[in-house]
Amino acid sequence: MYLDPSGEIAWPIIVIGVIVVVYVVGLIVHSIGSDPASDSLYDTPDEAAIAWKNEYQSQSQDKEYSAILYSKESDGIIKYYYGRTYEGYSNNCIPGLFYGYTTGLFGNIFSSRQTVGFIHSHPQPPEGYYNDFFSKPDLWVINLSGIDYMYLVPYTNSGYSTQPTDTRFIILW
Repeated sequence: MYLDPSGEIAWPIIVIGVIVVVYVVGLIVHSIGSDPASDSLYDTPDEAAIAWKNEYQSQSQDKEYSAILYSKESDGIIKYYYGRTYEGYSNNCIPGLFYGYTTGLFGNIFSSRQTVGFIHSHPQPPEGYYNDFFSKPDLWVINLSGIDYMYLVPYTNSGYSTQPTDTRFIILW
């Protein structure tokens, strides 16, 4: 390794390492469809999230799905849309979040869009359980730069969960 006099790793090596990690994760993360940015723009992040819910909630019975929400200016007006959707696992969508968020940040550099939120689904839980609430890892995601809104789309509504008091977190049943 190349070390500078203070003993820290040189920045070029860190940058190359991050690029390699993002590329490798991209090889194992399965996305569905393409980035629909040019297809539909919405007036609010809620409208974009509801459109995503209408598309992916029915597919979420056995696994989680996730997407990053973006804003961009169109004809002088801020519009919102969801990016590429990533297929997760039965109890998490962490690889899709990681890949979508990091590639989204790189994409933001080269476009006029901004990351504004994250949306994901929860699959149908086993009999006697419910998961129509934000988990502790879900709650952590709001700490990422640019994630101002967190949307959860549970496959079913148990009737036990309520909307969080923090208005940055929204459950779409």
